[in-house]
Amino acid sequence: MVFLLVGLFLAVTWDWHGITDTELNHLQTKALVTHGDIDISRYDRTFMFALEHNDDLYSIYGVGVSLVAAPIYLALTKVGVDARVMEGTVGILFTAGSAALFYVLLARLFDRRIAVGGTIVFVFGTTMWPLASTAFYQHAPVAFLQILALLAFFARDERAPLRAGLAMGAAFFVRPTQVVLAATMGFLYLSEDRRKVARFTLGALPFFLGLLIQNRWIWGSWLEGGYARSGVGYHAFFGQAIGGQTIGWWRGMFIYSPFLILGVVGLVEAGRRRGWIEKRIIAIAAGSILLLLFYSRWDTWWNGLHQFGYRYQLDFVPLIVLMVVYAIHVRPALVWAAAPLVGISILTMSAGMGSDPDRWDPVLYPKSVDLAPIGRAWSAFLDRPWGTLVRFAGVFLVGAALLLATRRDRGRDNAQATDDDKRVPYPGAS
Repeated sequence: MVFLLVGLFLAVTWDWHGITDTELNHLQTKALVTHGDIDISRYDRTFMFALEHNDDLYSIYGVGVSLVAAPIYLALTKVGVDARVMEGTVGILFTAGSAALFYVLLARLFDRRIAVGGTIVFVFGTTMWPLASTAFYQHAPVAFLQILALLAFFARDERAPLRAGLAMGAAFFVRPTQVVLAATMGFLYLSEDRRKVARFTLGALPFFLGLLIQNRWIWGSWLEGGYARSGVGYHAFFGQAIGGQTIGWWRGMFIYSPFLILGVVGLVEAGRRRGWIEKRIIAIAAGSILLLLFYSRWDTWWNGLHQFGYRYQLDFVPLIVLMVVYAIHVRPALVWAAAPLVGISILTMSAGMGSDPDRWDPVLYPKSVDLAPIGRAWSAFLDRPWGTLVRFAGVFLVGAALLLATRRDRGRDNAQATDDDKRVPYPGAS
């Protein structure tokens, strides 16, 4: 139900918002399914972030993102659709799939109503909607794999670490920066049981070896991949970068999705309780902070041009949303502070889904809100409000439909629960 409703809504509201990265991913995947290689020189174009090696031209982003999208492209290539539709289909399917997995994760840990609310906020209150779902970025497939890993990370059975390792391994094969989150998960497993970290490592190892083989095959070096050869270094001014990524008008995630600030409350509450679930919340919070610090040293911390809102931060947005949901679960009164922040976030994304993406990024490092993508989107909303309001109402209707669909399941669960079950707020609570 989540997959179908979210996917349908994303398709109805879809408008292509791609950049250079998405074109590279598209052509590389097209080459893979039609020619059996990833050489994009046959398309006779000059690309930013594509490098020549042995007379062939390769995307710096590697083969991982094309491998996960290949089944979709294979089907669409036979049908014969427009390139932008192919890109958008990948974005929509992986975003809707991420929503479905995220709902399953939240429903296992918390009340189903909270699970529906958290899922809606994750998809429509962050740039998963106006960015990840609109074209062929790496971020929607990575979010799908990341949440798949979280499902195993928050499970108790013996094979859960192996499944978490497999999913996180696939995630960093698509986007190598995910190794940071994989490391924090591994340290948590190490603190609990050496056998757990061994299983986790065993699951991730094939993908790590695949990354080394890819580097050797494409670039001629075991350790240096396309990113290392792109000319992007780690010399960014840290204060400007971390401020720009968090509270900056251009890409600040707390500006575009202000409800995410409540994730800090979730981290504090987890630190106070330190139960089985809480230790995992702390681990993913550590991974989020480390990724933010990493991107704040990257020269391209500003996430690239011609897009709405933050993009790099999508690498850990599912983790922060989970922390927010946890905070509301343990502090129910927090919902009164969360509600207006969630409303502003969804309305902002509804405005960002408006037409004419050329209005974004008119200047590099805007000093005032009116020059930033968020300011341009809100200006368009004030000029032509009805489209934004219709999209906003559509999000509300999707959420309401999901709440109604879960009412019967909630009633059945409550009827079957014992008194002891009802006193336990979530699995593993102390």
